[in-house]
Amino acid sequence: MMSIAEIETAVRYEVPVVVVICNDNGLGAEVHMLDVFRIPSEIATHTTPSFAAVAQAFGAEGYTVRTEADFAALEERFARPVTGPIVIDCVVNPRVRGDWVEALHSMFARAAASSSGTELVRD
Repeated sequence: MMSIAEIETAVRYEVPVVVVICNDNGLGAEVHMLDVFRIPSEIATHTTPSFAAVAQAFGAEGYTVRTEADFAALEERFARPVTGPIVIDCVVNPRVRGDWVEALHSMFARAAASSSGTELVRD
C-alpha cells in the first residue's frame, strides 16, 4: 500500500510493467515473525482493498487471482503485448508459511524451552 501511487505514475507514462501483489490482508512476513516471537499477530493484519480495482481506478489493467483457474484465464491476456501497467492481485492464505519460517519458529521454541531460555539451538 505504501507505493500504490506508483501505479498512477506508470499509467501516466505508459510504462509496460506487470506488478504481482501477494495479498495476505496483512503485512506479510511481519505476521509470521510476530507468531515466531509469540506476539499477537493481529496487530499486523488488516483489510485491504481490491488492488485490481485500485489499479483500474488509476487507469491500469487489474486482475484478481484466487485460484489456478484464475491464472489460466490470464493466459489469453498475456498472449498480447504489455503496453501499460498491469496489476495482478493474488489473494493468498495468510496462514501458509515458508519452510524458513517454520524452521525459525522451531528454533525459537526450542530455545525458549532450554534451561537458560537464551541460547539458540540449530539443527
